[in-house]
Amino acid sequence: MSLSRLKSIPLTCGAALLLVAGCDGMSGTDATIAALRAQVATAKTLEFTTWGTIPSNPPPSVSVTVSDSALAQAAYDATLDLPTMPSGTYNCPADFGVTYQLTFLNGYAKGLSTVMTATIDPDGCQQVQVTDGSESATLWTATSADYWSSLATDLGIAESAIYPYSPP
Repeated sequence: MSLSRLKSIPLTCGAALLLVAGCDGMSGTDATIAALRAQVATAKTLEFTTWGTIPSNPPPSVSVTVSDSALAQAAYDATLDLPTMPSGTYNCPADFGVTYQLTFLNGYAKGLSTVMTATIDPDGCQQVQVTDGSESATLWTATSADYWSSLATDLGIAESAIYPYSPP
């Protein structure tokens, strides 16, 4: 069976080693999201990086810094507009070990303070962990079809460069 076919088949939590992540949904608090929303005006720069945990599945070679504060704020808003990951147990598609990190900074130069970090899984359960360093919430891209298109537009790249992720 090809990996692209495997990705479309829901798996149970114990079905395959390293192929499923985030089986137990977690939800963030409304207060955490409200506190992060209050900081949107300070999100001036967005840094987007990728990494992978499975050597045979390298992440897309994408590293972007967005210095346009309107675009950084648009990505910040779009990320916080994602629904909260509902609690419960899920059968998720395969997770190929690729993760994206969005780091929102309060200015335009290196060494500035981080306003929020979002760690995103583009496959599997498609969870998004957002944090300001002290509080965090788990959000969900799986039910937000336009999120990836919006993010790619804000980054100035083609959506196909980051989503959907397909292993080589």
